[in-house]
Amino acid sequence: MSTAQCRQLPSHYPEVPSRETQCRDWLIANKRSLLHWCAIDDERLNFLTHERVIYTNPRKGFSACDAHNLLELIRSIRSG
Repeated sequence: MSTAQCRQLPSHYPEVPSRETQCRDWLIANKRSLLHWCAIDDERLNFLTHERVIYTNPRKGFSACDAHNLLELIRSIRSG
């Protein structure tokens, strides 16, 4: 899933950054677990839940190291 670049915060998540809100909204709308998700982003201000996000370098993009970290995060989420 990809998220819109700009969006106003809905009232049900007033303290959560917009990108994380978009992810939660998608999970809820698609009846997915709020516990089993991860994201890839290049801006730390988009999320409060940092332990579920792989942050990329905006100048370099998604790297081999990011891919490794993503696989580790997915394994961690799956194992609970």
